[in-house]
Amino acid sequence: MLGEDRARGVIDHVLVLARTAPKGAEAIVSMSQSRAGNTRFAVGEITSSSEVERVALTVTIQLGQRSAAVTTNQLDDRTLDDIVARTIHMAQLAPENPEQMPALARQKYLAVKGAVDPATVAMTPAGRAKAVGAALTVGDKLGLAGFYSHSHGARSLATSAGLWAHREWTACGLSCTARTTDGTGSGWAGAGGHRVADLDASALAKIAADKAVASAKPRKLDPGRYDVILEPAAVADLLSFLTQSLNARRADEGRSFFSKPGGSTKIGDRLFPFVPIRPTPPSPLLPSMVKVSRSRRPHGSTRAC
Repeated sequence: MLGEDRARGVIDHVLVLARTAPKGAEAIVSMSQSRAGNTRFAVGEITSSSEVERVALTVTIQLGQRSAAVTTNQLDDRTLDDIVARTIHMAQLAPENPEQMPALARQKYLAVKGAVDPATVAMTPAGRAKAVGAALTVGDKLGLAGFYSHSHGARSLATSAGLWAHREWTACGLSCTARTTDGTGSGWAGAGGHRVADLDASALAKIAADKAVASAKPRKLDPGRYDVILEPAAVADLLSFLTQSLNARRADEGRSFFSKPGGSTKIGDRLFPFVPIRPTPPSPLLPSMVKVSRSRRPHGSTRAC
């Protein structure tokens, strides 16, 4: 992880290089960084373990209504010179986009406190192995498999118009799947957050094991309408499909369930019972950011990422 100061140094250098673009050009530079680790386990033992560090720098050049972007994972001076020159050349050849918006100027963002958990940043393979051992002890009489992961991420964004933004966060997760010895019952449990201290491997393994035992030797269930209660993980998965579909362009072009026959959309129509959904990016409990894409369209595209 480069840290905010080093990341800003690289990005400022790219913005200086971008001044070689034709007069009136705008530059947008973003950098994403991550350090992540994970451990898989099954059949009573650890089956794989990895540590990965990644960095990606994306340079976008806008020439009026033309634009192009190039991404690299190398930050040496020669590479930076090359990608800026290449991006400028590609932007000159790109078709015009009538919906293109100018680069953002300086913005004021709410501070996010507590989003980086030191213990999660310092997590090691030995720490993951200890958690896996606790899970396997609970499920030693069943077939138990699972996946433990943690990460420290950062995102930086700057423009030639004066924008600078930087955010760091940590995230972690653990999931377990249990199977009964006769193969007729299975159960799953998982949890995620931004602090490894919040992951209770023993408790999750017990939930998965109890579900497996309870579902063993299933009986036939006739087709019909049944009231069900979904646990938080299931609701979260369903909502992720919804939020990823909140896209105005797809609705306008008839490629979404928000579209109507004939080219109109369902904007303003009630589609579901009232469910309050409120994104709160400043919350340290969210290991991600909310991205709003800007558009000249009367109702721009908004999605969670």
